[in-house]
Amino acid sequence: MFGGIGYYANERIFAIADDDMLFFKVDEDSRAAFVAEGMQPFQPMGPETKPMAYYAVPARLFDDADELKMWVERAVAVGMKTWKRSAR
Repeated sequence: MFGGIGYYANERIFAIADDDMLFFKVDEDSRAAFVAEGMQPFQPMGPETKPMAYYAVPARLFDDADELKMWVERAVAVGMKTWKRSAR
């Protein structure tokens, strides 16, 4: 898939790490929070490729464990929701 690392919860991917960056899985509802923070989507082959449904995690979250936990939980929920849709 890519040369990075995938993070899973309940056997569902919710985050990836590539080139020292962490990206959380997003959907239409959660994407706005990342865009508001100025974060960019994951594009494994550079800007000429279609963005994937993962956005860079704002660096400020690594200093706020409580808020980071909320963002992780949202990404896990997106991973579960996405899997349920694709499993049908």
